[in-house]
Amino acid sequence: MRSKEILIDECKRAIRSGDLENSFEVLRKALLNIDPSECKKIEKDIDLFEGEWRAFSKRQIQGTENTEGKIPENRIRKGLYDLLEVIEICLENIEIKEIEIKDSSFLVSRYKHRFYYFYKYYAKSIRLIGADDEYFSLNDLSFNYCDDIYLLPSEFKLKYDEIIEKKIKESKEKNFMFYNGKNTRLLNFHATPVDDTEKKKITLSLGPVWWFDFTVANDLFGLILQNEDQGFIERYINLDKLINTGRCEYSKLSNLVVTASTILTADGKLLFTKRSEFVSSYPNSYTSAIAENIRPEEDGLEKKGNGSIPIFSTVIRGIKEELSPIILEYIDIKNIKLLGITFDLGLFHPDFLLIVFVPLTYNQIVEIYARRPGKDFIEAKNYLISLDYKDRYTTSYETLFGEKSPWVQGGKASLFRSIEFLESIKYSPNMTIIDLIKRCE
Repeated sequence: MRSKEILIDECKRAIRSGDLENSFEVLRKALLNIDPSECKKIEKDIDLFEGEWRAFSKRQIQGTENTEGKIPENRIRKGLYDLLEVIEICLENIEIKEIEIKDSSFLVSRYKHRFYYFYKYYAKSIRLIGADDEYFSLNDLSFNYCDDIYLLPSEFKLKYDEIIEKKIKESKEKNFMFYNGKNTRLLNFHATPVDDTEKKKITLSLGPVWWFDFTVANDLFGLILQNEDQGFIERYINLDKLINTGRCEYSKLSNLVVTASTILTADGKLLFTKRSEFVSSYPNSYTSAIAENIRPEEDGLEKKGNGSIPIFSTVIRGIKEELSPIILEYIDIKNIKLLGITFDLGLFHPDFLLIVFVPLTYNQIVEIYARRPGKDFIEAKNYLISLDYKDRYTTSYETLFGEKSPWVQGGKASLFRSIEFLESIKYSPNMTIIDLIKRCE
């Protein structure tokens, strides 16, 4: 967290700017540093001011408000200044601390400045591309695909049969899915502006990887990580060079790449899910609403010249299979935005972070899912969990985002990056999905 002086100054600047929408949000952030018993009255007053402001704005839009002599901005702004004085008094005896990273791993210590943060929580995933209001649409991406299959390090091959035999036996005993499917790995990535707008374009190089090879590499590397021997770890992965060059060859792991998509509903809910026990990777862990591996054949990678961009086609397939084919009737390719690329320090592979704007309310999506689920519905244990964007700074999320909460770090990064993006573009739950899409054009 920041110092009290910076916190109060940010509140004053927000109120002074006349942007009441942002003022309500900034004041609520300040309340997070105050004892809950002391801030209930302040929070209630902020809610009253915001309710009055939204009602007035709605009447203006509908043309039913006679604005002469009735504009409430000045009175509301004065009221917010009064509330800020109370907040400032409450903060006087409170020590505002920095976000505490409890993980002792040298990797966490070295790369925490590249993590994704939401309030006091963080995702242990390294930001490679994408920040602030940056996003990438279909036309901002290009890719090439080569047939070079991933080869395990020779010392890993010695354990291949033992690990796979154990996994197959475990999958039968626990009734989860485990098979040697063909997936996709990230070879390298490059982002650069191409014109005066300075909007970046991304070029990706992709290749194939078999699921069994990914499993063996990650299982054995997991044992190496437990020793926290920096020199031994860096025999297999040099994250500094990977980050600086965009070349995944500096990782001897599989570099299997996954799409991690957060859903934003028409009523301002951000959706994620919890994986079931019937999956081989990270069972019973929270992750993004749509977490889908890129399949070379199904997602257009192996069909030369078809114009398909695998990331977007993968997300569309994921919505159909993991959520519901009915949802696809409401989604256009413009509803999907790539928000960045990250490197997950839990599973040690890259992820594509996306947000999907769905013009349906949370309840409508849940009803559709209940009536017509996708064929891979068994992969989710709790579908769907929602975070209300409007109340994101007034609700306690310790049980969801705290240290003891099991997360696929790429999925957590997707959710936190989505919040960061929406805040950067001044999103409000009052905006329609159509308006939101237009803002991203």
